[in-house]
Amino acid sequence: MLIHCARKTRRGFTLVELLVVIAIIGILVGLLLPAVQAAREAARRMQCSNNLKQMALAVHNYESALRRIPPFAVQDVNNRWAWSALILPYIEQTALYEQLGVSRTSTMLTLTTPGLTTQLRDLLQSTIPAYKCPTDAGGKTNVNFLNAANPYGASSYGMSLGVGRDRVEELPSGKFGAITDGLSNTFMFGEKVLAETPTKLRSVGAIWVGRINSSAANGITARFSPNVPYVGSWPCCNNDPDATRGNTIGLHPGGVQFAFCDGSVSFISNSIENSPVTGNNWNTMTPLINNFVFRKLYFPADGFVVGER
Repeated sequence: MLIHCARKTRRGFTLVELLVVIAIIGILVGLLLPAVQAAREAARRMQCSNNLKQMALAVHNYESALRRIPPFAVQDVNNRWAWSALILPYIEQTALYEQLGVSRTSTMLTLTTPGLTTQLRDLLQSTIPAYKCPTDAGGKTNVNFLNAANPYGASSYGMSLGVGRDRVEELPSGKFGAITDGLSNTFMFGEKVLAETPTKLRSVGAIWVGRINSSAANGITARFSPNVPYVGSWPCCNNDPDATRGNTIGLHPGGVQFAFCDGSVSFISNSIENSPVTGNNWNTMTPLINNFVFRKLYFPADGFVVGER
């Protein structure tokens, strides 16, 4: 008797089926990629918020110890230590503070100081994690202050000159008690990333060491709304008739993060109500009733208190 065995044939995928599978995978990747990017941005924004909160709390500890808020710079002239150098002991950077000799003199070490050692040069050009926003891709150093051959360590944040500068229209006493508009209604720090991009968010950034060439090296103003780009020369700061070098610039979609004087951190939209101030004299930006919300958050004692934010 002959027995016939039935053969089982294995059938592979047709070209059409393969194309369908590839198309489905492509669609899934397309759906997942924005979610992954959004999750990464949320993590970066949270780290930036933590940096701002850490700096604000450091200022409170500084004020508790020395009975005044650290100025944005020891003096509003060149080669003076900035607020970010003064609070180093309060962000776990005491060793760096002592190596640079911040407490010994108001005049800062500079990269052009005769006889500067390689170790001190490296310190002046170093990056401090608490002073760098994760979205800031501007690099370790900032060429905008002094010169390109001698760039200082970059920072992503500036101190509000409304709080950090001793001017009559700002905060002459340097104390929290003088912020009569309320600590929760007054900016302390804002983002100021480094971006040389010719279009969109062009920004001179900041440095953490000291005040060099301009108050914009360490400070921010509210002359323009968040994310209005810098329009001057590169490196900073010529051909900038409206002082856009002091603008707040951040790379988080839609706005900029700010730390307030009470230690809280808020995201401020690019569309916040504001009225631009033109002219290169920063001192012309005085409190007025029509300053709108953004400017009212800048001035600490103008009497124009902002409600919920």
